[in-house]
This record gives sequence, structure tokens and C-alpha cells, in this order.
Amino acid sequence: MIKGALIVILGIVCLLAFSVYYARRCRARLFKRVASFPHTSVAASAGKLRNYISDHHPEIANASLEDTAPLLEELIKGIVGPARFDVSDNEALVLAIGSYIGDGLAADYSGRWHDSPESGPALVFGHGDAELTMHPVEKAAAFREFGTPGDLHAYIVAAREIGREMNNRATACS
Repeated sequence: MIKGALIVILGIVCLLAFSVYYARRCRARLFKRVASFPHTSVAASAGKLRNYISDHHPEIANASLEDTAPLLEELIKGIVGPARFDVSDNEALVLAIGSYIGDGLAADYSGRWHDSPESGPALVFGHGDAELTMHPVEKAAAFREFGTPGDLHAYIVAAREIGREMNNRATACS
């Protein structure tokens, strides 16, 4: 009886250890993929998500980034199925959501993309001395792993304020 209980406990411990190992390995793979995602792929990835939203959620197709944030959070966390967005590759969905957020911010606040070897596509606001870099694709990946409801919305609101401020500073410097 004690032997059987020990075997069950050992099995549970092994299963938990493997689960932790696998989760860390998947997390590391996701962030490695984000770091290698070229900024030149951002527009195509964001466009794919825009098409998905238009086809499957037309009620928010023309909404602001803030208003789409709850749907984006649900997609990342798997609460709402991606409906063939890229079922085989949840990481592609994370990259698309980060691209979509960044592309919207770039369009609204004259942001420009460049590659960052540590964190993938980087969105730069402002010019010269008044310049700031943000990482919306990395933020989407971090949200998938560690986020709580409302985090993406808060990020978008803060990024809008930063973009607005950096544009104001760049205008004042020129």
C-alpha cells in the first residue's frame, strides 16, 4: 500500500517537473522567435490580423486599438479561438497581435520600425534627442506568458501618450 502511494506521488512529481520544464522551454522558444522576427514582416503580419478581425469580428473592424484590446487579449490567451487564423502556430498569432498594435501606433504617431537583436522589432517614436523605443511584439509575447486582463489595454493607452509626447518633443526641437 505504501509502495503504491509512493509510486503515485513520484509520478505526480515527475509530471509536474516535466510540465515546468516544458513551459520554460516553450517560453524561451517564443521569446527567441520574437527576437528573430524581422521588422520588415510587421506590416504583412498586422495586415493578416486586420483581415481576420474584419472577417470574424466586423463589429470592431474599424475600432480604435483601445477598443480591440479585449479581443486581442482573448485571442492571445486562447479564450476565443483564432478561427483558422493560424491554428497550427499560436506564436504567429502573438507576432501578429504585437505587429497590429505597433503598426497602429506607428501610423498614429509617426513611429518607425527597426530591428533589435535582443527583442525583435522595435518601434521608435520621435527624432534626434527626443527619441524613444518601444517593443509591442515583445509586449504581446510577455502578455501571453505573464499578462492579466487589461494589460494590453493599459499598454496601448500608455504607448499612445508616449507617442503623442514624443511627437510634441520632436516638433519642439525642429
